[in-house]
Amino acid sequence: MSRESARALLRWTLLIGGVFLVFGLPFVMYAFPEGWRWEPYNTKYEHMILSIYAAMGVFYVLAWRAPERWGSFLWFTVAANAAHGIAMLADALHHPEERANLAGDVPVILFAAAAMALLAWRAGVPLRAPAA
Repeated sequence: MSRESARALLRWTLLIGGVFLVFGLPFVMYAFPEGWRWEPYNTKYEHMILSIYAAMGVFYVLAWRAPERWGSFLWFTVAANAAHGIAMLADALHHPEERANLAGDVPVILFAAAAMALLAWRAGVPLRAPAA
């Protein structure tokens, strides 16, 4: 994959991913609770998670035009999503009542972190933006 094609795919990933985080994540969390909610259901916790991911989605959309200028943010989200996904994977494997999440949010967040890392790396997105 060339740097230009990786950058183009990264831009689409940021735009589609950002819109999903703002509008799609609340929908799938409530439409498919078995794979997207965690026991015990706690609406305060879920609202906090949704607001954090919505904010991330807004910044993904802001970054889609020039991802190379948002390197610190993009690499932070790769690390944060990977850490969150690994923690959820461990919990889902340890708690039988959470096994449905292995077919829902767990693979989605781990795939998203891996895809963002691969595309950002192939596109040459630096960890820090160059000085202006």
